[in-house]
Formats: sequence, C-alpha cells, structure tokens
Amino acid sequence: MWLVIIAGIICLFVAGGGVFLFSGKSLHQQNQLLEDLGLSRSRTKSNATPYYKWGWRKAFDERVWGERIVRLAFEKAKIWLSPDDLLFFKNTCDLYATGKPVKDEEILAHIDKIVTRKGNLSNCATKQVKSIITGLLAISDKDAMQILKGLGVRNSDGNARRKLGMVQFRRMLNTVGSQILAHNAKGYEIKENEETLFTLQGFDGWKHWVAACKEEVKKLPLLHAKSTDDKTLLLFLQKNITSGVIKEMEDDLRQSQQFLSLLEEEIYRKEIRIPFPKIERLESIFYYWQFTNGIPFHYLDHGRIRELLTLKNISSRFKEIIINAINPNYPSFTALTKLFPDRVIFYGDNAYARAYASQQYIAHYELLLQTLNASKKKMIRPPALLLITASDIERARTGKIEIEKPDDSSEEENEGENQIAEKDCISQIINEQKKISLLERNIDGNTAETIGWIIDMAIADFTVQEYAYLDSGPNRSFIRIPCSGYRDVDFQSFSEHAKKQKWDFFNFILDSIVTVPALGVLLHESVKTDSTSDENGMK
Repeated sequence: MWLVIIAGIICLFVAGGGVFLFSGKSLHQQNQLLEDLGLSRSRTKSNATPYYKWGWRKAFDERVWGERIVRLAFEKAKIWLSPDDLLFFKNTCDLYATGKPVKDEEILAHIDKIVTRKGNLSNCATKQVKSIITGLLAISDKDAMQILKGLGVRNSDGNARRKLGMVQFRRMLNTVGSQILAHNAKGYEIKENEETLFTLQGFDGWKHWVAACKEEVKKLPLLHAKSTDDKTLLLFLQKNITSGVIKEMEDDLRQSQQFLSLLEEEIYRKEIRIPFPKIERLESIFYYWQFTNGIPFHYLDHGRIRELLTLKNISSRFKEIIINAINPNYPSFTALTKLFPDRVIFYGDNAYARAYASQQYIAHYELLLQTLNASKKKMIRPPALLLITASDIERARTGKIEIEKPDDSSEEENEGENQIAEKDCISQIINEQKKISLLERNIDGNTAETIGWIIDMAIADFTVQEYAYLDSGPNRSFIRIPCSGYRDVDFQSFSEHAKKQKWDFFNFILDSIVTVPALGVLLHESVKTDSTSDENGMK
C-alpha cells in the first residue's frame, strides 16, 4: 500500500505495534528523500517506482538501478549511509527479486533511524568544535604560546591563540580521519552520554564528518564572546578554518574519489593487473601516513602520488611495481626511489631498443623524484645518461685509451694496476665518460655517484674476460640489461600499434631491472645467506 505524503502534514502509520511519527522539523527533507527513493507519490510523479523494483546492481546498459537511486537520494539529502544501511537496502531489492512482499513501513522505519543519526552526528561535531573554542577563550596569548611550545610548533606572528586554534582543529580532524580512513581503522564512534550510537566508517562517513564540522565552524561568530579580542579570534578562526583545513579536506576527498575511479577504469580495461581492493588498501595506507604525526607525508604529497599513479603516458608496470611494493610496514613515502636501481647498463645490438629503454627509464625515475621531492624545494637530479659508442668500445679494446695512474702509488703498484686496467677496458671507458659528464654538469664525483648513472652502451655482448672484470671491479654495482633483438618493435613509429609494442617492451625491461639485482647485491645476499646457514648449523 502506497503511503501518500503531503508537505506540511505530519504522517502517521503503524509499525511493529507502535506509532511512527515524522518530526515536523525534518518533514520536508524526509518527504523529498522518500520521493527520490520512489516511496511516495508526488504531484509530478504519480506512478513513482520504488527503488527496490529496479534491482540493486546495474543491469546491462541500464541507466537506473537500485544502488544508484539510494546513494543519490541520501547524498542529495546530505545524510550519511553506513555499510549496514546499504546492506539493508540491497536486501530489500533481493527480497523483491525473489517475488516476496516488501514492507514499506519497515523501510520507512529504517530511513527515520538514518535521519535521526544525522542529528547525532551534528551534536558530536558541535561538542568537538566547542571544546576547542571554549579552551581557547579561557586562556591568554601567553598561555597559548606555552602550549604551542610544548607541541613543538613555532609561532612568530604574536597571535598565539589564533595559531593554537588552527593547530588544534587540524589535529582533531587528523585524529578522527585516522580512525575513519587509515589502514585497519575501526571507525569513529559517535557517542551520547558515553553510549555509542553508531560508528562512522569509510569515505562517506569522513565526508559527512567534515561537512558537520564545517557547519559548526560557520556558527563560531554567533558564540558568546567576552571581549572584542575574543570576537576577532572567532571571526578569524571561522574564515581561516573554512578556507584552510576544511577546504583542504574537501579537496582531498574529491581527489581520492577521482583517484580510485581512474584506477578502477584502468583495471576494468586491463591496463594494470591489480585487484581493486588493493587500490583501496593503498589509499588507506596513504591516509595512515597523512594523518599520523611524525610521518613526513603531507596531503599535498598524497595528491602528488595519486597524480603520478594516474598519469596516462607512463608505464603500467611502473605503476604496478609501486602499488605492489607499498604495505603497512613500508618504511616511508621517500623510500619509493629504492624500488628502482640508479645504476643500469643497457647493452645489445639494437641501438633503438637501448636508446628507448635508457631514455624512458630516466624519464620515469625523474617523475618519481619530482613526486617525492616537490615539497622540499631542492634541485631534482635524475641519474645521468652516459652514451658509450661502438668506436669508444673499439678504442678501449685496442688499448688506445689513457689509463689513469694514482699519484701516491709506487712504480710496481702502477705497473700491476696498468696490466689490470688494460684488460678491464670496459671499466676504463665508463670512467672516462663519467669524467666528461662531471665536467659538463659541473658537479663533483661523490655527488654524481650518489645520483647514479644510466649507460647506453653500444656493445653486442661482453667477452668472458670483460664479464669477469665487470663482476669483480668497481662497476659491479651496475645492473646489466641486454637489448638485443626486438626487431619486430618499430621504435620510430608513433602509431597506436607501435606505442603498445614499445610500452610492452619497456614493461619487460622494468621487470628485468627490478627483479634482477646487481651482482654486488647478489654477492652480499649470498654471503648473508651462507652466514645464516652456518649459524643455524651450529644451533
């Protein structure tokens, strides 16, 4: 039986043996909500279809479905839906789909419970905001200065209460945000008289909490102020919190939803091979970093890593490597550079393959550095590219390269080192090109070694002796990636087919770089493993 609801009239109906009453204050909002859900007849929609008759999930090519109707209706009413609420509405759709009767009065009773929660949420936000403001109004600037000092916050403008108010409000939002969004968060409990009424969870819960706090901040000038200074303080906080941390949180939420949506589309198109729950988990880890004091990860950093992972013209494997590496125990945001070695030699008989691999690798590495260091205002320096030509290799192999002699070594030592250097011609040509690069970039050797080197070496393959010297010499920290073959890849074409070929090639190269460590690393791990085995054998 359809319930006819007319604006301005309080409607009654029997539910579970009692009388259910819509409160007059929220009557218009509830009427509109019920109309949007298709649960009441309106003058414009005489044959409204209840949401549950559409089916919960989107059918093929459908523009209307139950979940969409429910979410949009409550979003329009600015009312939070918990996961349990969504499950309730889903169950009514499933019930109708089986041919069983759906009781409108049960749905309306649940809706009233949801609407009541909105008032509880507002009351909780009021208490949090007023607690901060009451404390501020009760202290002097001198007291506020001491509190800021204890928090390790600098204040140079002399308006300590203003600064403290901003700091406390941000900390309150960070604390609540970490309980709602961070990894393994259990939700934020909304309480009344120490009794937990419900728990805010997920992005929708956080969105409504921020909105409730914003409404309370707008009311600050209406609070009773004992002095002109207090009134000025309240006006300042209203303006700067609304346009500052609140706007920051609102922008962050929009970015987060866009980030998840874009990556979900890439997963759907099979551009990246990662399950969507892992993307959601990644966001929760980023929020843990963002909301935790002591972790140098600002909301702007969060925005930059989202932007990096949703760029179109970068390798899908590059994104996957970053996403798969990050877990709750991952050291920090800045440790991401350690995923990609900064010493790589690309060699082989395909000059186009070597050039594409080396240039793309440096470009991706530089993008990552820019993302990680944008807030530090320091010069971004990706690993330098060294081009070693076939003539350079020939010159080194025929002994026509100048060998550097240490100034403080004896004649016998020099003679021995010269013999080794003559044989280790590859290291000699690398060192020669490094010196040229140092002069061109005007930096010292230590700085250059810290930054790293990417080498495009025009050599089809190394001799057995060259391999031996590379594996034991000063350049053993380099990862060597062969770029021979790949004749079917048109590196010079810009067609869609060629672009896909080139990305597939580079994805393979990235896999090789990340999964095959340098010989120096392998030797270190081998020694460590052998040592562990010996210790285990002694126990």
